[in-house]
Amino acid sequence: MVLGLTLRSWFTFVLLTLLMCVNNIYTTLLTGWGDGGAIISVILCLVFMSSNQGTVVNYNLGQTMASGGGAVGFGVAIIASMYVLNPKWQPNVWKLSLLIGAVSLLGCIISIPMRRVIRTWFFPSGVACASVLVAVTGTVEAARKRAKRIMYGFGVASALLTF
Repeated sequence: MVLGLTLRSWFTFVLLTLLMCVNNIYTTLLTGWGDGGAIISVILCLVFMSSNQGTVVNYNLGQTMASGGGAVGFGVAIIASMYVLNPKWQPNVWKLSLLIGAVSLLGCIISIPMRRVIRTWFFPSGVACASVLVAVTGTVEAARKRAKRIMYGFGVASALLTF
C-alpha cells in the first residue's frame, strides 16, 4: 500500500479520473469551455472513497488524479474539435505526442522558478478544495458528518437541477 491506500482506493481514483475525462470532453465540446473540475473531483472522492481511507492526503491525491483526468479530457476535446473542423486533418500521432509532451515539459520547467510566487496567488478552486478537505477530515465527528451531509445534499440538488 502506498500512502496507506488500498487497491480499491487506487481503482476508485482511476475510475474517477476516467469519469472526469469523459465529463470534460462532453462539456468542452458542448460549451467550448474547459475546466479540470477540481471541486467536483474532491466531492466525488468524498462520495466514492471508503471512510477508513479518509485522510486529507488520500482525498487530495484522488482529487488531483481526477482533476488531471479532466484536464486530459479538455485536451482530447480540443484535438477532436480540430478534426471536426477539418475532417481531412490526419496528424502524425508520434509528432502530435511529441508536441504535447514538449509543451507539458516546458510548462513544468517554467513553473519551477515561479513556484515561490505562484504559492502566494489566490486560486478560488484551490481554496474551495482545501476548505472541503479540512471540513470533512476535522477532529470533531459531528462537524465532519454535518459537512458531508451539506455537500451531499447540495451535490444531489445541483445534479438534479442540471438534468
